[in-house]
Amino acid sequence: MKRIVHSLLLVFLFTVMITPFAYAQDVITLDQATDMAIKHSNSIKQIEYDIEKGEEYQKAALDNLSYIPSGAAEPQVAAAWTAALNTQISLQMAKKSKEVEQDKIALNVFNEYTGVLQARKNLELAEMKYEKAKKDWQITLLSYDCGLISQSQLKLAESGQKAAQASYELAKKEVEKAYQSFNSLIGLNLTDRPLLQNAIEYSPINIIDLDHEIARIMDRNPAIWLAEQQVELAEIQLDLYNWADPSREPYEVKKIDIEKAKLTAADGKQQIKNALYSLYKTIVQLEDSYAMSYEAFKIAQEDFRVKEIQYELGMLSKQDYMASKLALTEAENNLNKIVYQHEALKQTFYKPWAATSTGSN
Repeated sequence: MKRIVHSLLLVFLFTVMITPFAYAQDVITLDQATDMAIKHSNSIKQIEYDIEKGEEYQKAALDNLSYIPSGAAEPQVAAAWTAALNTQISLQMAKKSKEVEQDKIALNVFNEYTGVLQARKNLELAEMKYEKAKKDWQITLLSYDCGLISQSQLKLAESGQKAAQASYELAKKEVEKAYQSFNSLIGLNLTDRPLLQNAIEYSPINIIDLDHEIARIMDRNPAIWLAEQQVELAEIQLDLYNWADPSREPYEVKKIDIEKAKLTAADGKQQIKNALYSLYKTIVQLEDSYAMSYEAFKIAQEDFRVKEIQYELGMLSKQDYMASKLALTEAENNLNKIVYQHEALKQTFYKPWAATSTGSN
C-alpha cells in the first residue's frame, strides 16, 4: 500500500512540474509568431542566397575592372564599370529585399493572428445565437401546443433554429481554416491549436504633419530607391559615352534613357504618394467608425449589466437575459473587427512595401 501511495505521489509531482512548461508551449504571442514565421520562411532563405550570390558577382565585377573611369572611357572599361555598378545596386537591393520580406511577413502574421482571434470570436457569437434559437424554438413549440401561435409562426421559428445551427457549424469550420492558415505561416502542424493571447489595442494614428510623414515614409521606400538608382546609372552611362566606339548607341538615345528613367521614378513616387494620402483617409474614416462602435458597445455593456442584475433577482426571463448578452457579444465583435482592420492599415501606411512585396529582387 505504501508503495502504491509513493508511486502516485511521484506521478503527481511529475505532472505538476511539467504542466506549466507544456502549457507555456501552447501559448504564442504576436511577436513570437512573427519570429517563427521569419525563421520558417523559404523566401527569406532564398533572399539570403541571393545576397551571397550578389557578393560574389560584385567581387568578380571589381576584379574585371582595371580602373575607375571618369568621363569618356574605352568600351571594355565602360562596360566593366557599368557591370560593377549594376552588381552593387543588385546587392544593395537584395539586402533591402530581406528587410522588405520581413516586414511583409510581419504584416501577414498580424492578419493571420487576428484572423484566428476573429474566427474564434465569431464562433462564440454563433454558438450563443444557436443556443438562443434553440430556446426560442422550445418556447414557440410550447406556445403552438397551447394554441397561442399559428403553424406559420412555428415554421418560422424552426427555420431560425436551423439557420442558426448552420451558421454555428460554418463558424467552426472557419476557425479550423483560420488555424490551418496561421499554422502554415509560422511552421506548426496544421492540427496544432495554440492559444493566442495578444489583445490588439486600439490607438489613433495621430499624425501632426501628414505631408512630412508621407515624405519620410517615401524616403525609406525600396521601390523609390531602386528607381532613383536607375536614373543615376543612366547618367553614369552617359558620362562614360565614348565617341570613338563604332558600335556605340546614339548619344541622344542615352539622353532619352535618362529622361525615361526620371519619368519612371517621378511617376512611381506620385503613385505611392497618392496611395498614402488615400490610405490615410481610410484610416481616419475607420477611427470615426470605431468611435460610433465603441459607444454602441458601451450601451450594450450597460444594458447587460442591468439585465444581469434583474435576471439574478428573478425579475427578467432567461430569454431576455440571453438576448442582452448576445447583443453585448455582437457589439464587442464589431468593435474588434474595426480595431484589427485599423491596426493592419496603420502598419500598411507606415510600411506600404510590406503589402506589395513578393520576396523577389
